[in-house]
Amino acid sequence: KSTRMGRDKAELIFAGQSLLDRTISLLESIGSERILISGREGFSDSVPDILSHCGPPGGLHACLETLFEEGKLKDHPLLIVPLDMPYLNESVLKILLSNMAGESACHFEGEVLPCALRASVQLREHLRELFLDSHELGGLRSMRAILEFCHSRPLSKQSLAGTVFKNINTPEDYENSL
Repeated sequence: KSTRMGRDKAELIFAGQSLLDRTISLLESIGSERILISGREGFSDSVPDILSHCGPPGGLHACLETLFEEGKLKDHPLLIVPLDMPYLNESVLKILLSNMAGESACHFEGEVLPCALRASVQLREHLRELFLDSHELGGLRSMRAILEFCHSRPLSKQSLAGTVFKNINTPEDYENSL
């Protein structure tokens, strides 16, 4: 919703690109097979929200429903990448993907996003049930709880630069990142 920013964060310019275009370029650079963009219109792989204002869990829910409807929910790893982390880089995403062998999910210690999850029927059903019960975020409808449901493996982030996980939420954050 970009409420703290006061305007759409996807359109903010960082290193000559909008945050959305930068995120798409990053995913393309690591060879992503497909990039789904939740909650945004006007892109070839836009996925409309099923439930508005449900954050990353709602976006994940919509993406899993889309993959299921297409018959493509086949236990592939999904990277969940926020567009407001301008310092994310290829190596961070490759670490997540390389650690998915035999795992249902992984994330970095102390962080929720970015993360990698297996696109599974079980996860889809879990999210459907959560959002049938309520649309309120938090508790079981948080990314942290979803990672716990998936038995996500925490990865060390010691070797990564401290700014990698910095996100932009406010105009001050944006000014300080330039």
